[in-house]
Amino acid sequence: MKIIIHRGNEEIGASCIEVQTAQTRVIFDVGLELEGKPAVVPQNIGGVAALFITHAHPDHYGLISKVPAEIPAYCGALTEDIMRIMGTFNPRFGEVNRTFRHFAHGEPVQIGDITITPYATDHSVPDSHAFQVEADGKRILISGDFRAHGRKTALMEICARAVHTPDALVVDGTCVVERAPEEPQATVCNSEKEVEDGILKILKEEKLPAFIDASSINVDRIISAFKAAKSAGRTFAVDIYTALILWIMNKRYGHIVPINEWEGFRVISRCDLARPQRRTLYANQDRLGLSDFISTLYRVGVVKPETIARNPSQYLIKFNRREELIRELGIREYSYIYSMWSGYMSPQYDEQGRFQRLRNSPNVRFHFIHTSGHATWDELCWFIDEVAPGKLIPFHTSYPQGFREKYPDAIIGVKEIEV
Repeated sequence: MKIIIHRGNEEIGASCIEVQTAQTRVIFDVGLELEGKPAVVPQNIGGVAALFITHAHPDHYGLISKVPAEIPAYCGALTEDIMRIMGTFNPRFGEVNRTFRHFAHGEPVQIGDITITPYATDHSVPDSHAFQVEADGKRILISGDFRAHGRKTALMEICARAVHTPDALVVDGTCVVERAPEEPQATVCNSEKEVEDGILKILKEEKLPAFIDASSINVDRIISAFKAAKSAGRTFAVDIYTALILWIMNKRYGHIVPINEWEGFRVISRCDLARPQRRTLYANQDRLGLSDFISTLYRVGVVKPETIARNPSQYLIKFNRREELIRELGIREYSYIYSMWSGYMSPQYDEQGRFQRLRNSPNVRFHFIHTSGHATWDELCWFIDEVAPGKLIPFHTSYPQGFREKYPDAIIGVKEIEV
């Protein structure tokens, strides 16, 4: 059995790994680049027997439209829904319009002479998976992106026990960096619970209208915001897109996540600022099967801007058109919580300088409260030592040589590895 790293062993993003035997080729992820040259699918992808997607982040699935339709594509059922919704509401990701086959935690999938067993993992998007790959009497574990400090830490322990002593481990090394990055006015938390506590502290101490920037598909973070708001005696109000992700998880898959039927959770859905998302929702309701959600949009858990304006300090708000909403509410001073990767605030990504203006504004109490969706160095070492692989292959990292001191036999900069 051979592992081929098409891209991602010396950068974060553009993930694409192939496992092949003499008879079968399987690819894991076809991701977009986060930096560097544009990502492309492998030139000989036509001979691939199947594609498996680890999770619904574009740097892992973003080239799915370039994969020939006749190649079977596998992902978790919730992952398919998230990818379709993301592509619909965020045109830069492109619509996902192909057929998928679904896998489930711990249930093997046979592709030719390769057996693939998915294991659910803890990451910053739900329905993330690692894969055990078996063929030719060998076993490989492809970790996918993971961490051990979210709300699903036990999943990594289950995975490590289930796939003990594989012949090779391809492991997520995102947080292995040459030096610790400097975070602006940062509270970098060690766990998702610390994020929740940090948000709560701000809401209690500042007693101002509060807004949070966080990814709508980082459901752990959305739960942290909701729980902090509830503990502070505030209502958590969100846009339609965020509410839809949570509704799908709750109603289709039975996850206990807040939705607009819950006390203390409201959707800003009946105002002019919400019109673009409403239009997108209605235009795609049949294709995405959203009629049940739409039926609640105007009658359950709705809050209008004029209601918020009566007492804005009683809310924590996550809204896609935040600056316009603030103007409509007539708010002068407010708390702003940034809870995503700090790199998005850099000039490379924030070309208009929006975040710099927020940090410098005398009317904004700016806070950076975040924890990574990826394993810390200590978590990585624990996972690697627990799995105890025969070969260690750092992946999804811009600093693979950071493994050298502790793991001198780590395979670095090699694109084809025999197992």
